[in-house]
Amino acid sequence: MDPTDARQIAIPKVAKGSPADDVRDVGDVILGVGGNPFSYDRRTEMGQALTLAKTDAAQGQLSLNRWRAGGSADVVVTLPVLGTYSATAPCDCPKSKRIPEQGWKALAKRMGDPSYFNQPWYFHPIPRSHNALALRASGDPAYLPTLLF
Repeated sequence: MDPTDARQIAIPKVAKGSPADDVRDVGDVILGVGGNPFSYDRRTEMGQALTLAKTDAAQGQLSLNRWRAGGSADVVVTLPVLGTYSATAPCDCPKSKRIPEQGWKALAKRMGDPSYFNQPWYFHPIPRSHNALALRASGDPAYLPTLLF
């Protein structure tokens, strides 16, 4: 039952509009990356492949071996390019700076949507507080109106 022994990743959900929306479906199984099957901990290999794919050199191209309906095929997911970590990461690193900035932007967009207040978890103070703290930690005054709910 050691999870590092698993050599597959089952896809339980695919977000609409995500980079994988047209490439993966619920029930698909990822068997490997970069033209090779997973050979050790698939979480580590997938993480390394994601990091590499988001570099300028890879141009956002993530190659996956996907199993679907009894057959496998190599497919490519195009991800946003974030660049390469600098030698001093996370200090003085443009990529390290972009990652939380994109997260704050996405969180503010989600919190700014009127349907945000109709989610069942909205009424639980912990997620609400964590989301507000994350935006406050950005230091960006543009997010303050989002916090006044």
